[in-house]
Amino acid sequence: MKFHLNHVRFSQIAATNLLTMLNLKRFPRVIALLLIPANIVWMQACYYDNEQDLYGVPAPCDTLNLSYTAEIKGILTNNCQECHNNTSASGNLNLESDSARVTNIAEIIDRISRPASDPLVMPTSGPMSSCNIQKIKAWRNQGLSITN
Repeated sequence: MKFHLNHVRFSQIAATNLLTMLNLKRFPRVIALLLIPANIVWMQACYYDNEQDLYGVPAPCDTLNLSYTAEIKGILTNNCQECHNNTSASGNLNLESDSARVTNIAEIIDRISRPASDPLVMPTSGPMSSCNIQKIKAWRNQGLSITN
């Protein structure tokens, strides 16, 4: 019997200490503070967007109405001329002049059309966009005019 009474007394003391630690007046605030971050994580986990809604429909690559001056020249200048110029003609290829670009179009298309894993792909910084590659090929197929 004595053990039982001590056990009950111990339980009462433990319960009192637990309630004191929790401080029931502040308990709702503690729960709220714990639930706010949990709700934020839960809401983020259910996030869904599709690419088309976020970025819209990608613009089609126009290869019919090409202008060397407005498009092709800029693509080649921005992607090739840093290494293939009058000062440092990497691979003995200088693409600074329009005539050099026309003369070397087969080699240009060969290098820009290679897969990214190919060590000879150009530019060395990474492959061009497929649209730019399509434009350069279309420019070649349309006669390599540098006057428009």
